[in-house]
Amino acid sequence: MKQIFVFFILFQILNCEIQGSNCSPSIQEHAMDSPYSDVEKLLQKTLPDSVAAVILDIYTGEILAVHQSKTALHRSFPIGSLIKPLTACAGLIRGSLDPNDLIYCYRSGYSDFNRCWYLNGHGRVDLTDAIAYSCNSYFRHAAQKLRFSEFSRFMENLGYSMPRTFTPEDEIDLMIGLNPSLKMTPLQILTYLSLFYNDGVLFDWTCEGVPFKKISMPDKIRDLIRRGMAASFRYGSGSGLQNATHQDSLFVKTGTAPYRLGGVEDHTKTHAWTVVFYPGDTPRIGIVIFVTQGVGSKQGIYWAGQTLRILEGRIW
Repeated sequence: MKQIFVFFILFQILNCEIQGSNCSPSIQEHAMDSPYSDVEKLLQKTLPDSVAAVILDIYTGEILAVHQSKTALHRSFPIGSLIKPLTACAGLIRGSLDPNDLIYCYRSGYSDFNRCWYLNGHGRVDLTDAIAYSCNSYFRHAAQKLRFSEFSRFMENLGYSMPRTFTPEDEIDLMIGLNPSLKMTPLQILTYLSLFYNDGVLFDWTCEGVPFKKISMPDKIRDLIRRGMAASFRYGSGSGLQNATHQDSLFVKTGTAPYRLGGVEDHTKTHAWTVVFYPGDTPRIGIVIFVTQGVGSKQGIYWAGQTLRILEGRIW
């Protein structure tokens, strides 16, 4: 019975056609009589209240399953390193970022302002490695070459207004995810990262998730971002998911963000994020996991793994 359920889920993923805007679901609700209603029940049973999750059909905008809907759909939090693929995309489009550039991520001390989160350093990295490892040193270099006004225009084209900045350091920190003022809902950041996998279809969640814009993006740039997220699963910050799935490949981006609730920042805690596009050969669904209170991104990886096990019928 479990195998029948799994095959039915995968059939729905791979064979669903893109629907018109008149059949897109409301952000408030989704079809509870779909095969994903069982997935949602298992999410409620398996994930703690401190974890929010969204499973999204990236081609239709249908919310297939959600856990902690208020947090997942309506509350904004610092997104940390999940901004990095968008920063890279903006730099590649503007021509300020050369994907063949090699940047050396040095070993550093905790008090070093320009340090990477990985204090031992990642060594020599290119764009693929930088996305895979979520390397702060590489993206600081990329952000320094990209004008903040150009990045802001790129984000505004997606429908996101950048928060106010006061210094050049603020601007760089925003572009690499270190400034807690850069906030989105879990659904919102999942929608933006889905642009690299759904041919640039952007959904409008103020209008019940209808497709409202096609974001033009050269295939070469889309492929470069996807290559980095695939490398994250193979050897980077998302490699912890390898034991959680039957898939040989997945597209993953992890994130750690400054912990801020009620406008107060707590430096002893972080928010943890993981975004996954599944299945690995031809992604049809996007998954975002947000852990309100974590330490680094490991909690995000763990609960993303549990979600993948649910999708593949190994938790029931």
